[in-house]
Amino acid sequence: MLTRFILTLVLTIWSCLLWASSISTISRTNTQKLIHLFHPKLGIIIANQKGHIIFERNQNEYYTSASLMKLFTASAATLILTPHYQYKTGLYASGTVQNNTLYGNVYLHFVGDPTLKLQDISNLVHQLKEDGVYNIAGSVFIDNQSFDQRPYPPGTTVDDLAYSYASPLNAIILDENAFKLQIIPTKLKQPPILKPSISSNLVSFSNHIITTDKTQLDCPLYITNNNDNHYTLNGCINLHAGIDTENLAISNITKLTKIALQNLISQAG
Repeated sequence: MLTRFILTLVLTIWSCLLWASSISTISRTNTQKLIHLFHPKLGIIIANQKGHIIFERNQNEYYTSASLMKLFTASAATLILTPHYQYKTGLYASGTVQNNTLYGNVYLHFVGDPTLKLQDISNLVHQLKEDGVYNIAGSVFIDNQSFDQRPYPPGTTVDDLAYSYASPLNAIILDENAFKLQIIPTKLKQPPILKPSISSNLVSFSNHIITTDKTQLDCPLYITNNNDNHYTLNGCINLHAGIDTENLAISNITKLTKIALQNLISQAG
């Protein structure tokens, strides 16, 4: 953990230098001093705007980029989209409205807004009602075609799929495509109580956890999920450790969105 932190710190310093000043000002000597100071395990190439390599080390080795990719994503978004860019998620209708009934279809178009919340979709549905639509005599379509349909990047670890930092890629993003699950110890040899932060009809669980007095090393907690947003929990939770909160990924955000949208439309009607 300490090595990972040091590596992240070193690479963050480099990234800040690349961002704040011209890359040509970074000297080979200073880079070597940083490496000598922290002894990180890394592969790096530093080049100027003309492509001239200023420094390289382990440039042909393979490493897991992990959270370092966030720096490149944020930088690319700032440069290409600009700081004032706004995502436009829209709810559109086709057809005609007669006696508060829409004789046509409704389209919910997602564009990958990372800040979008389920409450925002609720506001769009209520706007439809304010426009005089109380019933829909047609279909509701969810459009997530702004992104390709590859849910995970190459190299994703299977053991990570259930957790929020491995939420699948999708143009639909609602509450970061994740939720919190509280695991509350009960009595010895009894399963704990599961308390998700989202509606129980959006996700389901198979709870095989046992409340024990063992340490997590003796009986680790292990969570897996599938494409139906079903989560299987195995292992132990210590009776005296208190509530354990896990941040889990929504494995099938399209399915969850369809159910959530049906709930919102029913509630608004």
